[in-house]
Amino acid sequence: MTIAPTIVADCLVNLFGAIGAVVLAREALRDDPNGPMTRRISFALHFVGALFLLRCIAWWLQDAFTLHLADIFAVLTPLVSLFVAEGLIRRHAPLWMKWALIAGPAVLMMAKILPFIPAGVVSAVLILSVVGGFGAIAFMLWTRDPSRLTQAENASIRRVLQAMLVLAPLIVSDFRSIWPDVPVRLGAIGALLLLYLGFGSGNLQASASVRIATVLGFAAIAALFALGYQAANGGDDIAQLLRAGAVGFSGLLCAAIFSEARGARGERNRPVNPLLSARTPAEFETSLTAHPLLGGAHLLSGAALEHVQHPAFQALLQERGVLTGAHAPWGRIATDDGVERAMSLITAHEATDLVLLTPSPLRILAVALPAVARDARSESEIQLARLAGELAYTRAPQS
Repeated sequence: MTIAPTIVADCLVNLFGAIGAVVLAREALRDDPNGPMTRRISFALHFVGALFLLRCIAWWLQDAFTLHLADIFAVLTPLVSLFVAEGLIRRHAPLWMKWALIAGPAVLMMAKILPFIPAGVVSAVLILSVVGGFGAIAFMLWTRDPSRLTQAENASIRRVLQAMLVLAPLIVSDFRSIWPDVPVRLGAIGALLLLYLGFGSGNLQASASVRIATVLGFAAIAALFALGYQAANGGDDIAQLLRAGAVGFSGLLCAAIFSEARGARGERNRPVNPLLSARTPAEFETSLTAHPLLGGAHLLSGAALEHVQHPAFQALLQERGVLTGAHAPWGRIATDDGVERAMSLITAHEATDLVLLTPSPLRILAVALPAVARDARSESEIQLARLAGELAYTRAPQS
């Protein structure tokens, strides 16, 4: 049996959507299994995952019962989404909205059961219920009272609204009764964008420009994939090109959601930094030796710093806290007394960073960080070592 390319593409896109939804649902439960908002989000994500999987089965088998069941699940999606939206804004939706979203599935079921209802009417009820339902939810989120929510909650809702702007037109492409010749249904891609931008762990602190740039990067990779696929097959079918691009784009979004969830799990399972528990100089030095990134750092004090003792050097250290060799001369001229002594110390110990622990008596940590390990996390680890060392030596009794 030969399967039409449109069915294959539709099934793959929805399969990626189902995987992305289930991955995020499991991650939400792992973070806070008993939280009321977590339960709302997890239920909604599992429902969306079930919808996409049911669509795959229905479109692949072309079975009348599963096709009807998929439509029922689709028209219930706004009602399930309202359950999450109420949690996001921490207030109940208007009663009329709830009854309207309940009436949509009821009317659709009646229209499907009654034999004299034309197929066009059934499609119209389905489209109005889904698109109108999501539109009503977006309006409720837009007209929320921002003063009742935290800054983080308002930022999350803004991300959801931005993703819903993309989701709305893509949902309409799922209805082949309106556009029977659409190359691929894009509703699942819209849902993946909503999941990735609104709920993905890697976007919680990212700016709008960063999120948009990431999505555009995925789109560019998917376009290259589609062009390569088209060139390899020697065809010029635009519809097939769009299908390949849609599958590639949805696959990249699904992979991004999965990889970020794995990264978040790794962060949760990472042992607590040993420097955080250091209360004395001895504990700090022991914890520093055991640190996976800073274990080879040299603790310099006393005689080891006699040749660099100079007011300009100490002033530079106290001004910066951490002197990174790559950033020299740190806003000063290269012949400055402080800069020359700092570079001398960096060269002598093959260090990448000099970290001030205490100014009096002078204690410095000379860190040699591999180039491949230089990232935002390693910078944070160096700053943490500076603060932990300062606290440990400041608390120590002075002899």
